[in-house]
Amino acid sequence: MIPIIPTIIATRAGLEILQKAKEWFYPDKNLKEAEAILSKRIADDVGSLQEQLCAHRQVIDKLVNQVKADKDMLEKHNEVLINLSESVQQIEMALSQLRRISSWAMATAGLSLLVAILFRMLK
Repeated sequence: MIPIIPTIIATRAGLEILQKAKEWFYPDKNLKEAEAILSKRIADDVGSLQEQLCAHRQVIDKLVNQVKADKDMLEKHNEVLINLSESVQQIEMALSQLRRISSWAMATAGLSLLVAILFRMLK
């Protein structure tokens, strides 16, 4: 069984790195642009209704783009998490092999010590 605390710490560090990567590479630019479009003052005449409709379409387009970017980010996060879980499984197998080898080494060392003591006593 692998030590749980280092695994938790490694997972937390990985998730923090992913969060920073999201902020650096996928800023919420589309949301900010959508808010800027909505904050424009529009005249109260008949033409303003068409402008509002156009502005709302632009906002919807920006929001759709943001949803697509978030979906891509989630897919990339899922890939990273899958890779992390596969790595943890590989580490677990390697750790069990190392434990087995160390047990055999300790048993061999104990047997060697016992044989040395027997030879010493028989002399």
